[in-house]
Order: sequence, then structure tokens, then C-alpha cells
Amino acid sequence: MKNLENVQGDERDTILFSICYAKNRQHRLYMRFGPLGQQGGERRLNVAITRAKCNIKLVSSILPEDLREAKAQGVKLLRDYIYFAQHGRTMQSHADPHPGEHDGFCDIVAEYLEQHGYRIRRDVGNSSYRIDIGVLYPEKENEYLAGIECDGDSYRRAKTARDRDVLRTSVLQHMGWKMHRIWSTEWVRNGQTERLRLLKFLEDALHQGSKIKVSDFSAEMPTEKLIEYSSPETVAHTEYAIYEETPVDSLREITSLTDYQTIAYDLKKIVSFEQPIHMENVFRRMQIPMNAVKMTAKYKNAILLTLNDLLRSEIHIDDENFLWTVPAGEIIPRRAKGKDTLRKAEHIALEEIMELMKEILQYAVGLTEDDLIAESALILGYEHRGTRINSRFQEAVNRLLGENAITVIDEKLVWNGGVTP
Repeated sequence: MKNLENVQGDERDTILFSICYAKNRQHRLYMRFGPLGQQGGERRLNVAITRAKCNIKLVSSILPEDLREAKAQGVKLLRDYIYFAQHGRTMQSHADPHPGEHDGFCDIVAEYLEQHGYRIRRDVGNSSYRIDIGVLYPEKENEYLAGIECDGDSYRRAKTARDRDVLRTSVLQHMGWKMHRIWSTEWVRNGQTERLRLLKFLEDALHQGSKIKVSDFSAEMPTEKLIEYSSPETVAHTEYAIYEETPVDSLREITSLTDYQTIAYDLKKIVSFEQPIHMENVFRRMQIPMNAVKMTAKYKNAILLTLNDLLRSEIHIDDENFLWTVPAGEIIPRRAKGKDTLRKAEHIALEEIMELMKEILQYAVGLTEDDLIAESALILGYEHRGTRINSRFQEAVNRLLGENAITVIDEKLVWNGGVTP
């Protein structure tokens, strides 16, 4: 632990850089930053952020917007540095970087929006990664209602089809943007329909209260993960299905262990509802309809006999003892609703974990192996990870690498898939 005055000449692989300034109890931040706020303070900041060989971990309770009133050069650069650490890019300018060089089709769309009372900004973002038209929220200068993408010049400048059609829109939607795509050919062929569709989209966005602050927007391709996590409450789980057990009242009571037709009926219900489901969980689900105080060998044998004889062509048991319908249904990652539905890691099929990892990497645009495992485990309900959980999720990563579904670029895992995993 060293203060700024004593680190000149030091060098470490990783530096934990703590900004020891914060708001007071009245939530007010005074612009008093000691030597940093004086003439030459920027040189002190330069010393602090150049001591690391590999990376810096920034710890701060203040955000860039807290330093808007900064006047000293050193404090302004500190604000910019916090912003860069937070967003992976420098503070953006909202000015049009190419005045007079607007795309012709976007001009037509922009003029149409302005004729209908919407205030807009063109080429919102930074560098070459921009939103063609940003529609401002009514009576708000620093908040956007939605973004409009056209297939004009910016669309053609994209390096790959994935950049044009998948990656850009996915990243923006993940950041909270409501995005609408307009195809120039459809605009010409079905002009009235496309115009009404655009206005309907903006009306719906306004009705839903959609808005994103200018200070929150980074249209640059992220250099770090987009998904932040610290606890299950901070992860956006809404897009993931909840794992539910087969309703008991949907199963028929089994009065005899030789009543294979009823056993088969219940097994098909369970597998179709929960697939892929591990055999141990199948035994647990069958315990109530079989009126078994304990799932002993005789009950398990009746189940296995039914699976092997009556259901051989309808239910597949894989090498890891997971049951699937034939043909198998769509693989959907499912998170635990609570501790009661939290499955053992070894009772989650690798295919389900792999599917989840693919979905995460579509939006995260590259994560370290440990971050991918941590995020996947957290979404599925594991607040803490031990050796058993880590091993299971590591197995999923290894299989994805072996299948060339993901690759390693600059020590980050990147998805190699197309539009759908």
C-alpha cells in the first residue's frame, strides 16, 4: 500500500488504484483534490496509471458525472480516466464527425421523423461504430428514446455480415437501447407501411418509457465484458427461463409396479417437461406417483425396465444418464427459481450449460474463461462455486473449445457461431 508520492519508479503486474475521494453524508462532492487539482496535477495522475505492466483495477465510489464541474486539468483527466475504465473508451463527442457527409437514405428517414415532430441526432456514437439516427426523448436533451439503423453507408462500411446484422444491434439492445432497422428497398416498395411501422415503433417506445441517458451510451465495441455481476440480484435474469419441476397433478398414480403403461405415461410427461433431465431427478419425480416412501431398487428397476422396453424409441438416455425425448426438443438454459429448484451441477446437462455460455458470449463480446464460468454459474443459481461446480462448468468450456464453437483471442473467449447458436 503506497500513496501517490511514493510510487514513482515502482512497477507491478497489477495495480489496485483506489480513488480516496467520495461524497459526504449529504451526498455532496467537493471539488477539492489536493495536489491533483493544482497546476501540474495531471503529471501525478500519469504517474499513478503507468505503474502497471498488465492491468489496473480501479476502485472508486465516484463516477464521471460527479466530476462535471471540474476545472483543474488533473481532475478533468481523472474524470476521463474513470469513464475510460468504466466504458472501455474515451469520453465521446456528440458532434457530427463528418458534417455534410450524411447518407442519402438516412437523410430521407431523418427528414420524415422531423416532419412528424421528433428531434433527432445523426451518427450517434464514437469512431466508426455509430447509430445512424438517435431519436431524442421529448423535452429531454440528454436522453434518447430509440435508435434507428438504416442500410446506408454505415451499414455497407461494416467489415462483416455479423457486424452488420447481429453484433451491433445485440450490443446496443443489451445496453438498453430500443433499436429499429429500416431497409431502403422496403421503404421504396412499401413506403406507407414502413413509415407507419416506424411511427408505431416510436409510439410504443414512448409508451413503455424507454430512455437511455447520453452519458450511459458507449457505441464503441466493448473491450471488456458487458455483463457485470457481483450477486444474483445484479444479473439480468429476465431473458432466461426458470427451471420448473413437473407438476405432480399432471402425473397418474401408479398402484402396481407392473403397471408399465402408467409408468410409461408418467415418464413421458416428466421427460418432455424437464428434458434434459438426469436419471436421479427422474427417480425423485416418480416417488410420489409410485407412493414410494423411499426410492428403493424395486421402484428403480420398474422405471428402468419401462424405459428399456416400452420407451426405447421415444426416450433416449445419453452417456451421462440424461434423458431426452426422441427427437430432442430445443435446449433452453434454465435458472433456479430458488434453492428448492437448484440442481446439482452434475445434474445439469453439459448441452444446457454450453447453450447458456454461447448466449452470454453473443452479448459479452469476449470474456475470460473464469468470468464466463462465474457468470454462467451465477445465472443458473450458484452464489458460491466449489471444486465440483467449477469442474462441471470447465468441462462445458472445454467441449465448446473442442467443437470450435468458441475460440480464444487475447486471452478472451469469443463465440464463433452465426446468427443462432
